[in-house]
Amino acid sequence: MERDIIYGRNAVLEALRGDRAVKEVFISNSVPKGAFNNMTATLKARRIPFHFRSPEWLKRTANSDSHQGIVAIIDAVRYSSLGEILGIAKSREEPPFIIVLDGIEDPQNLGSIIRSAECAGAHGIIIPEHRAVGITPAVVRVAAGATEHMKVAIVDKISKILEELGENGVKVIGSDAQAKVKYCNVPMREGVAIVIGGEGEGMKRSTADACDVLVSIPLKGKLNSLNAAVSAAILMFEVVRQRSK
Repeated sequence: MERDIIYGRNAVLEALRGDRAVKEVFISNSVPKGAFNNMTATLKARRIPFHFRSPEWLKRTANSDSHQGIVAIIDAVRYSSLGEILGIAKSREEPPFIIVLDGIEDPQNLGSIIRSAECAGAHGIIIPEHRAVGITPAVVRVAAGATEHMKVAIVDKISKILEELGENGVKVIGSDAQAKVKYCNVPMREGVAIVIGGEGEGMKRSTADACDVLVSIPLKGKLNSLNAAVSAAILMFEVVRQRSK
């Protein structure tokens, strides 16, 4: 079975709470005594082997110096399907709430979006197979472990999946800085899919054409656009706001 390497305290903690099996854990031998007592107690109780290694060893294994003193080997991520995501909404007796990402390439952005989506109660995230980042160790760390609780599906064509969402009664709302409709003026209490374009180029034309409505976020400063992760969070929590009324 394929394995993933993850790192960072929150990422490893949430992995222990999630569905993926944690196979082995490595802890820095230079952290203050007792810093990982709760973690090691959990590992012992679950009979998960753990070892102490130098910070340099952890850095090489994680391929990052942001390991925060802990690295874990876990089962490889299992991507979901649209059917599974819609099934979660049905099981919770909630209107579908899905995030569709059209070409996010920066692990920082994807990790932030997954974290926001989990906090907002979204049912799943859809990403394209090509020209986009997947669930990498860096994404897991930025997401602070939210990847263990959020369904992510990979699809061949975003425009095709948007059509399928429409057939399932889901309103497709695309984020476009040039759109005339303000995001807060669009009803989002029913089933919605929020579409966020890639860094720089935004949504592909075929993706924009498949949206039911394009919305913008009013800006008051000198810059003309927001970071993709920030735009996604604003739109996600507009869904939360409207559904909380």
